[in-house]
Amino acid sequence: MKRMASRHLGIFAAALAVVTALTNVANSAEVNIYSYRKEALIKPQLEAFKKATGISYNLIT
Repeated sequence: MKRMASRHLGIFAAALAVVTALTNVANSAEVNIYSYRKEALIKPQLEAFKKATGISYNLIT
C-alpha cells in the first residue's frame, strides 16, 4: 500500500511540474530556439512564425 501511495505521489508531482512549466511558457511572449541549422536556412520560417503569432524568438545556433 505504501508503494502505491508513493507511486501516486510521484505521478502527481510530475504532472504538477509539467503544468507549471507549460503555464510559464504560455505567458511568455518570447521563445528560445536552439538549432544546428544555419541562420539563413531557418530565418524565413522563423519570420513567418513571428508574423503569424506575434511571438518573438531568440535563435541560438
